[in-house]
Amino acid sequence: MKVHIEKIDWLAEEIREATVTFSVKGQKFTAFCHPADFEVGDDLDIEVSIGVEGGPAEWEEMFSGNPDRKKCLVQKRPGSWEYLAYGKVVRIQPLTVDVGPFELEYGDITHDPRVIGEYIYFEILRLDISLKNRDVV
Repeated sequence: MKVHIEKIDWLAEEIREATVTFSVKGQKFTAFCHPADFEVGDDLDIEVSIGVEGGPAEWEEMFSGNPDRKKCLVQKRPGSWEYLAYGKVVRIQPLTVDVGPFELEYGDITHDPRVIGEYIYFEILRLDISLKNRDVV
């Protein structure tokens, strides 16, 4: 997914660990990144992932927490990596959710194809980004 890097706040510049603000499809998001091997103003192909899941712990809450059938991420506090996620299940194994500007893999929590098309809610304690197709050494 192509994004524009808006801001980098270094947590530990010597190891390239940062809070990064990026924009995609006219929306801005803040995420954790390590290593952040790019600069403000770059247009990059990145992967967005859930670094730390936050819940809800109950299946019923997850599948009843989005009655308005929204597809969006709502930041819990300005500048934080934490989000309330609302979206539509598009695949299973792993469960993949369309949250509007992109899709997120939630994990391998079900093998039941009946959940495809359902609208769900969950919390993200840390949204992560990384460069796509990074060479692993």
